[in-house]
Amino acid sequence: MVLSKLYQASFRKVSIFLTFFLLFLGVNSHSQFYDVPTPAEYLSNTKPFYIPGNIFVTGITPEKNRVPSHLKEFGFYHSGWDEDDIPEVARFSIFVDIWYFDKDLMAIARKHGLKIWVALTPIFFKDYGKNKQEDYLDRWEKARQELLPFKDIIYAFDPLDEPFQRSLLPDKDLKNYLEEIGGLIDDKES
Repeated sequence: MVLSKLYQASFRKVSIFLTFFLLFLGVNSHSQFYDVPTPAEYLSNTKPFYIPGNIFVTGITPEKNRVPSHLKEFGFYHSGWDEDDIPEVARFSIFVDIWYFDKDLMAIARKHGLKIWVALTPIFFKDYGKNKQEDYLDRWEKARQELLPFKDIIYAFDPLDEPFQRSLLPDKDLKNYLEEIGGLIDDKES
């Protein structure tokens, strides 16, 4: 009986030890993927990160992360939705994202030497991109005419950001619709 109780007590101690040991291993196993600890105090003094060309960025960027030398163009989504952002973005980007109807922002982008990535969602989609717009052909024709004065700075068109996530159309129908939109945009008479 005494041996049985000793065995049970030892077993409990061993199981508690093993549990904590395995938890310790599990917690420390994540740190093997990072070069430095990640608490905020370690992130306050970061080194400048240089990208080949005229772009200069300081930030939390691993030293081993490098932009390929063949990269010629750089911009990012939602970068031109505010007039005050465009001059700053112009220092390290070649294009900004602007809604098709915002001619004032297009003019500011031009003034700062930027191209524009034209967001077209309301022309081709309704309900925040969920469904096809019934009168998209008329909407596109009107927008196309309004965009002609900015033809020289149009870098790209974006019919719908993340279409296969946002749209409620079946994937095959969405693919066909996007191909149709591409054909309309690529029309040589535009």
